[in-house]
Amino acid sequence: MEVVCRGTGLPWDALIQELSSLKFPGKDAEWDRLPLNHLLDFLFQEHWEFLQEFVPAVKNIITAGEVKPDFVGRLVHLI
Repeated sequence: MEVVCRGTGLPWDALIQELSSLKFPGKDAEWDRLPLNHLLDFLFQEHWEFLQEFVPAVKNIITAGEVKPDFVGRLVHLI
């Protein structure tokens, strides 16, 4: 991207600042009025932390041989 910026005369810092200032729709957005890609981006971002942090933590608890409550034991096949 830096090469593209140089080729077009757009300063790299200006591009980063513009991208950072873009508004990201929140949970209460009117999703039926926004493009589908906005919804997909939102869902991906919302679930990223869950997939990257919570699921591995549960898997570690299960594989470490700690006490498995019934509800966690039923999740084993999902991980």
